Amino acid sequence: MQVKKKQLGKKIRQALLGALLVLFVASIYTLYFFYHKSTVIEKSIPAYRYQQKGELAYLVKLKPNNIYPEPILGPGKTYFTKLIDQINLSFNYRFSGDKAASLKGAYNIVATVESPEMWRKDFVLVPQTGLTTEGKTLTFNKNFSLNLVSFHEFLKMINEESGVSAREPKLIIKANVYLRAASKEGLVNEGLAPTMIIPLTSGEFKIGGENSTQKSGSLSKTVVVTDPAVKKKRTAALIPAPMLGLLLILFFFFTENKLGEVDERKKVIDLIWRKYGERLVKVQEKVLPTEKLNIIPLNSLEDLVKVADELGKPVIYQEKANPGDFPVLYVFESSIAFKYQPGTDKDIGPGH
Repeated sequence: MQVKKKQLGKKIRQALLGALLVLFVASIYTLYFFYHKSTVIEKSIPAYRYQQKGELAYLVKLKPNNIYPEPILGPGKTYFTKLIDQINLSFNYRFSGDKAASLKGAYNIVATVESPEMWRKDFVLVPQTGLTTEGKTLTFNKNFSLNLVSFHEFLKMINEESGVSAREPKLIIKANVYLRAASKEGLVNEGLAPTMIIPLTSGEFKIGGENSTQKSGSLSKTVVVTDPAVKKKRTAALIPAPMLGLLLILFFFFTENKLGEVDERKKVIDLIWRKYGERLVKVQEKVLPTEKLNIIPLNSLEDLVKVADELGKPVIYQEKANPGDFPVLYVFESSIAFKYQPGTDKDIGPGH
């Protein structure tokens, strides 16, 4: 069974075939690229997660007074120095990991009396104390009290010895914690230092500082995993290549160049030169006479040749400036120009 092919212009068919071929080659390259690209990648994932938190909490114990009915004030208030008996503090710490580890560390609590940019003096409130346990968590609580009067007396002594009153004196309470967690995934070395700041003023004050701090972190390890993006792209690359290949084959076998496509102008010009070439004198448009001519148009090239024969004149063949236009043929006699411009081959005359 003969299949009728679709006729297309030669240039159009060649352009479409070229475009399909380029797309097909590109799809083959894409397929080759993704099938030679590794589907596994190295990825960093958490191997041991941990977090820790330390907090300095406090309550202010008051001397008997006529202002406050209660003997103890909680945090975040304004306090009068002369009414304070002592400050009760509590340091709470917790370290927790998502896996068991060997937990070892130490902590101490230090009070520092300081006059910024002048001098400072440290006092150990809680000496260094070791910590050790096995498991996922380590917690402890340490209660201690602070006699604020003793620090005011120390400040007064320094002022008297130096002869200079301290500028903006303050008492800084700092709890220093150091911890080492040894797990199967590696070592963690961490530390925390929550602080409390008490202005050493003789009037009223508020307690500030960063009395609660926390940290979190993790140890990572590298694993080899399948890259889902490459797998998806590899699957997607399987589709275009065979489809474009099939389309290219079908287009090639079921289309053909359109038959009988001939340039009509070229056909007419070839016929003129074939029949009358020995009678023609070819000139450019710009070399023709520029004086005013009486132009007589003729209906056929055969009529123009007859006039040339009768007058004994040559037939002038003039190309037009526009390559798409038909040429013009003349026979000149004084101020008369006999003219013929073909439009189709039927204008040339009989016998063609």
